[in-house]
Amino acid sequence: MAKLCAVFAGGEPVSDRVLDREKLDNSLVIAADIGYSRALSLGVQPDIVLGDFDSSDKPENIAAEVYPVEKDDTDLMLALKRAVTEGCDDITVYGACGGRLDHTVGNIQAMAYCVSRGVKCRIVAEDQRAELLLPGTYSAEPMEGWSLSLFAYGGNVEGLTISGAKYTCENITLTPFFPLGVSNETVTEPARICFTKGLLLCVRSKL
Repeated sequence: MAKLCAVFAGGEPVSDRVLDREKLDNSLVIAADIGYSRALSLGVQPDIVLGDFDSSDKPENIAAEVYPVEKDDTDLMLALKRAVTEGCDDITVYGACGGRLDHTVGNIQAMAYCVSRGVKCRIVAEDQRAELLLPGTYSAEPMEGWSLSLFAYGGNVEGLTISGAKYTCENITLTPFFPLGVSNETVTEPARICFTKGLLLCVRSKL
């Protein structure tokens, strides 16, 4: 059975409607910096609180793990490393989008750190979803009013076949140098995505 983790990060806040409460109840909850207050505002009590607290005041009356501001790891990276150390193998990150573009790119790279260690990791924001996928076969549920975009991450994605979506393809190579997979759609049925090599960044965005 997977060991679940939910991480509350310091991007744009999420609302209750995007939380998977059933999953949260069975997850180790880690709050990174201002993610602590974001979690509390949603009625979620974190199990672990850490960060450099340059975005918020250090929480009182809890055993927060405080790190220096000048460090190699971002606060989210600290949280994800801790989750991996705790043996979690399925991580959902809330609130890691929006705001500064460099932070968003860094958050995707932090997600890649988890995937490189065999840990599932996804980012859930108010109107965005992102997940990095290893070779295999996946189902993308229909989400009317949302786009489905696929990107080759860190190298070519080979043997990519997409069926059941508005735009389909069979056994193609997706490269990181051309955004061929942007703005597909799934409306009436799940899309089937499979590929044989590479790392695929799957992004769902509300239109």
